[in-house]
Amino acid sequence: MLLLLLAPNVAAARWEGLKDNKAMPELQAMTDEELFSEAFDVCVYRALQQGPLDSRGEPTKPAPPAATEYLETIASVARNRNHGKGLRGMQELLEAHTAKKCQRAFRAFVGTDKAQTRRSRAAVMPRQHPRSQLPPWLAPHE
Repeated sequence: MLLLLLAPNVAAARWEGLKDNKAMPELQAMTDEELFSEAFDVCVYRALQQGPLDSRGEPTKPAPPAATEYLETIASVARNRNHGKGLRGMQELLEAHTAKKCQRAFRAFVGTDKAQTRRSRAAVMPRQHPRSQLPPWLAPHE
C-alpha cells in the first residue's frame, strides 16, 4: 500500500523545459529523494518527447538537449553530495529512453523490484485453503 503512494505517475512529467530548471543553490539544498524525484520528472519528459522506439530499440526522435543537460546537472549534484558516489538508479535515469525504464530506475532507487514486491505481498497475505476462496454456494460441502 505504501509503495502505491510512493510510486510515480508517468502519465505526465512535471518538468517541461528550461523554465522548470531549479537553480544550483536550490538543487544543492534538496535531499537525495528530492533530487531523484526531480531527475525522474526530467527522465519522463525526455522519454515522452523522444517518442516510441524503432525496430532497433532506438528512440524515433532525438532527446531534448535541455533535458539531458539538466539530468546530468542533477546527477552531478548528487555525486558531489555523496562523495563521488551517485544515487542508486540515477545512471538508469540518465540512460533511459522510455517511461518504463524511468520507472525501473525509480524502483531501483526505492529498493524494490518485482520479485521483492511479490515476496512482500506473499508475506502479508497468508495462503488460504482453496475452498475458502469460493463463494459459499459453489464450495463443495464436506
